[in-house]
Amino acid sequence: MRSLQVALGARSYPIHLGRDLDPALLADALAGRPAVALVDAQVAAVQGPRLDALLGGRPRLTVPSGEGTKTLAQLAVRWVLSNPAVTSALVGARPPAATMPEGS
Repeated sequence: MRSLQVALGARSYPIHLGRDLDPALLADALAGRPAVALVDAQVAAVQGPRLDALLGGRPRLTVPSGEGTKTLAQLAVRWVLSNPAVTSALVGARPPAATMPEGS
C-alpha cells in the first residue's frame, strides 16, 4: 500500500492507495467520529459488503463513476434522497416572494 499526504495545514489528511485496505487504518481514522463514506459505483460493486463491515454501521453513499459525481452538491442531494421518507428534492428552491414578478 502507498500513502500520500494532502497538505492543507490544519485540515491535512492522508490518502491510502492499494489493493487491500488495512482495517486498522480505517478504524483509527474513524475512532469516535461520525462519518459518511462516498464510494464510486465500481468500487461499491466489488468492495461494498467489505466496506460496510469496515464502516461499522456508518452510512455509505454510492455515486456513479467519475469525478463530476463527487461534488459537495452531489453528496448533499444523494444524502437527502437516501432517506426513505424523502421522495424528491428541490435543489435551489426559493421562497415564493423571490420568484414572483414585482407587483404580483
